[in-house]
Amino acid sequence: MSAELRSFPPSCSTCSILRTVKRQVSAQGLVLPEDAKRAAGSLVYGTYLLVDELFQDVQTLARTRSNVGEYQRSLWLLEELPGRHALHYDARLGRRLLVTAIAMTTCFTNGSFRWLSSFAEELALRLLSREASVSLETFGLLDEGMAVALEAFTANVYEDADHERLYDDWMGGIGETLQERFSESHP
Repeated sequence: MSAELRSFPPSCSTCSILRTVKRQVSAQGLVLPEDAKRAAGSLVYGTYLLVDELFQDVQTLARTRSNVGEYQRSLWLLEELPGRHALHYDARLGRRLLVTAIAMTTCFTNGSFRWLSSFAEELALRLLSREASVSLETFGLLDEGMAVALEAFTANVYEDADHERLYDDWMGGIGETLQERFSESHP
């Protein structure tokens, strides 16, 4: 896998994501082309992991008729969403996040991505960035240049940091659930 992550043979998805990464970080001029290429490849690989792991989480919650807050075992990704809303993370919300992740990453891979269009996409990108970073770290490829490339990409893709507020414990009184935010994003 390490060799694959280093070389990233030209494929449609890698090339489209590479264009997206280059477009997002070109203004800063801090990212080497090789690092942008590996960042794009890690996002492609992270997409496979993201979709697979979200699907497994959805299946688990649907099978057990549970939610993240009540489920007593580990899940792949849904338990990484803000903990104070864990009782709202059920199979339905998981399916919506899965569809959102697929739509967002499709835009990355077909070259049509311009900006994140919903709160759900912000959360999905956060999970995707984590998957890409963990993959690179696992295979010994997360060096300073790669970290800068991924950081520059995500910093330029997010319009704002609203999604980060949900992870702050001190914001516990906001009263807004992820179900409500997803409903706003996906009528």
